[in-house]
Order: sequence, then C-alpha cells, then structure tokens
Amino acid sequence: MDCHYIEVGVKHYGQFYAIYTMPNIKPMNVAIYCREKKPESLQVYLNPLVEELNVLIQQGVSLGSPPTTVFINVRAFVCDSPARSFIKGVTSHVAKHGCLKFTVVGYHHPISRTTCFPGTNARLRTDAEFCNYAYGEHHKEPTPLMRLKNFDLIKDVIIADELHLMHLGVQRKML
Repeated sequence: MDCHYIEVGVKHYGQFYAIYTMPNIKPMNVAIYCREKKPESLQVYLNPLVEELNVLIQQGVSLGSPPTTVFINVRAFVCDSPARSFIKGVTSHVAKHGCLKFTVVGYHHPISRTTCFPGTNARLRTDAEFCNYAYGEHHKEPTPLMRLKNFDLIKDVIIADELHLMHLGVQRKML
C-alpha cells in the first residue's frame, strides 16, 4: 500500500489522499479521500480500508471460473514521511520522539535546524509495545492499522522517503 497526498493547485479542489496498491508494479487505486485539508481523523481515513482488508485476509476473494479463492496479505505500507507519521498516529519524523524504528530520543540543533538521533545502541521498537502504547510521547493517537491482521506496524511500514529525509534538507542548506 502506498499513501500520500496530492495537493491540487486550485484551492477549492482541496487535497487528495490516495491509497493504492502496486500488484505487479502497476499501481491500482484502492481509495481516494478528498477534502479541503488532510483527514483530521485516522479512524475516518483508515477504518474502511482495515475492515475490508481483514475480510480479504481471513475469507479471501473468489476469482475466475471455476472460482478459486485467493487470500491476500499486506506486505507493506510505503509512504512519504508526513503520511507515514499520520497513518501510524505518531509524531513527525523530525520530532524529539520521532524515530520510527528505535526508542532513541532526538535533539533539535538550533543552528542547522535539524533533528539528530544520536548513538548506535538504541533499542528497537516492537509491534507489541507499539500496540500497547509503550512509547509515550511517540504516540499521538490510536491507528486502525493496529487491527490489521498479520501486520507489524514497525517492520511493515517502510522508511523509504528520499524526498523528505534527504533532498529537502540538503536543498534547504544549499539555499
């Protein structure tokens, strides 16, 4: 699954928050949420998706003739950094408790205006601890993804956002 938003140039159209899959690398829309601003509630945005996915995971879908039941499994969510924080219901990737994989506490450098997560020995976050809200200030609100069957919120939400994690920061420094 890939979640990100597209801001339409004309203000009255608002912002689109698309959820789509990439079976065989060709994207297929699963859902599009369109409002003037980003969804205020994770529940409104993700509940229908999680409910439908759980049915497909547990019961499968009948395809073809003669019908064959095909079961699905969600391998990963691939999102840009703001969308990833939003769907997990956690603080921003630049927040003090924003590291998605480790329990490290970051610090904001006032001169470079960057957030650093020091050290190499931080404890890994786990799905069980995440679902039990063990990470205090890391959590902002509950996410419906906690109810998604066979899904690990730490390992299966991929950190692969070159734009927000590298390019925007480097570009700002160059300007």
